[in-house]
Amino acid sequence: MDIELIVVTLNLIVLVFAYGVLNPTFSGRNLIKVLTQDLIALSVSLMVVGFYLANKQLSFTLLMVDVDWFWFTLLTFLALKTPLFLWYAKRWNIELPIHLKS
Repeated sequence: MDIELIVVTLNLIVLVFAYGVLNPTFSGRNLIKVLTQDLIALSVSLMVVGFYLANKQLSFTLLMVDVDWFWFTLLTFLALKTPLFLWYAKRWNIELPIHLKS
């Protein structure tokens, strides 16, 4: 299996678990707690990928640019997290400091 697909799948699994189980249980409507859970989820994802790929000299392709495992994991995590966060904020009526058009 392609290593990029493995990293994206790991990020997706971590985010689905965070937004499907952890955030509703522990964070609810508290924006600070949701963002803290996101930081923990990102840390877990980076630690797992880092443990697996730390000493390997692999290059990942991200939008036609070659990056290392850290930046690929971080940027794909943020790209997957953004729609999930917006969905969660709308579903739980979390008041955001900016106004988003519906």
